[in-house]
Amino acid sequence: HPSNGSRYPVRVLGPPGPATVVAVVPCEDLSLRVRWRPPLDSGAFDTSEPVVSYMVQLDDDPSFSSVDAAASLPGLASQHTFHNLLDLRPYYARVAPVNIVGAGKWWVLGRENPVAITAIRAPDPPRVVAAWAC
Repeated sequence: HPSNGSRYPVRVLGPPGPATVVAVVPCEDLSLRVRWRPPLDSGAFDTSEPVVSYMVQLDDDPSFSSVDAAASLPGLASQHTFHNLLDLRPYYARVAPVNIVGAGKWWVLGRENPVAITAIRAPDPPRVVAAWAC
């Protein structure tokens, strides 16, 4: 019998901890890629409860008052690319893991001092100019 006197084992579950090592990089034309690693705390004492999904958001406001782009991804995901963003707009990023109990804490790029990453349009390729001399 478990030490609490019940006939059945008791599992204490909670939401997962925040994702770790979050990075945001410009990748393609007007696109940003958000990468992360799983949380150190899955929400179960014995880590038997997996992360079932991740929520990823971008916003031009560090308080995330109006989310500009969002994605919900499977629990094995470790990155997501947001496309068709606005040129030269700074974006803040955050990631939250989710288990069967609910969402964990958001991990914001820059933590207490959020850092924005700017989406940029790729420059046009160089033009070849030929000159003739006589």
